[in-house]
Amino acid sequence: MEKAMFSLESFNFSKVMLDLDSEPKVLSIGKLEPRGIFDAKKREYWLSILFTAKDSDKDKEVIALKVVSLFKFSDAVDNINDIPHFFYANSIAIMYPYIRAFVSSLTLQANYKPIILPTMNLSSLKDVLIKNTSEK
Repeated sequence: MEKAMFSLESFNFSKVMLDLDSEPKVLSIGKLEPRGIFDAKKREYWLSILFTAKDSDKDKEVIALKVVSLFKFSDAVDNINDIPHFFYANSIAIMYPYIRAFVSSLTLQANYKPIILPTMNLSSLKDVLIKNTSEK
């Protein structure tokens, strides 16, 4: 069996804000901003995603978080140009379910009705991530 081109090594939520002074009636996604840093020596890619959701009725931010994840590449990736284009879309798609689960758990543990984020097609963020990727 062929070794995978990349793997998710770890992730953490480095910033979290939840403001539920009043439960939102209609929640909308505010931001979903990916950024990446590639370290060619270590074959590591640090993906950070800023996510916000707001109460549409009040135009008030309800949830804000930042998740940082570490992906490792196989020996086939020696420089930033070797990163396959499918990685950019897939890395975001891999992390989004963790964001969804975290938001649901956070709101449930805060003793509110759990906020369940919708499933989304995030392939359009691939080009944003490519543009927002730098080298260490």
